[in-house]
Amino acid sequence: ICFRFGGRHKLLFCSPKAIQSINAFARGKLQTFTDDASYGVTITEYKSAGRHIGLIENPLLTNASLNDLSGQAGYAFLVDPQFIKRADFRGRYGMTKLHENLQNPGQMIRVDAVRGTPSFKMKLDQTHGLMTGIAD
Repeated sequence: ICFRFGGRHKLLFCSPKAIQSINAFARGKLQTFTDDASYGVTITEYKSAGRHIGLIENPLLTNASLNDLSGQAGYAFLVDPQFIKRADFRGRYGMTKLHENLQNPGQMIRVDAVRGTPSFKMKLDQTHGLMTGIAD
């Protein structure tokens, strides 16, 4: 459903169980590239009918017990990167900016800080998706 809108290249952030399930049914279509790495994460690509899905395993999508496959352990998030934008929320510090000379008067040191509340904004939510209930 998520490929009705947006681009033909998307990223799927998967729990370890989701990766195992995809490997089970798509073994003949998976291609691993040793030179394709982003931020130290190896991306495996799944291709189907002109669609390209980069598979990224996220070990944080597990429960305290590795045998518990409920909840987030059975999740996968499909994201269309062209509809993700950086956003600065106007919170306590406003936009991300440099604040200078924050030291107490009379101190012999200089204290500067970068403060802000950066986040990401997802546009056109029909291009993104969530898979749940992935289990044995």
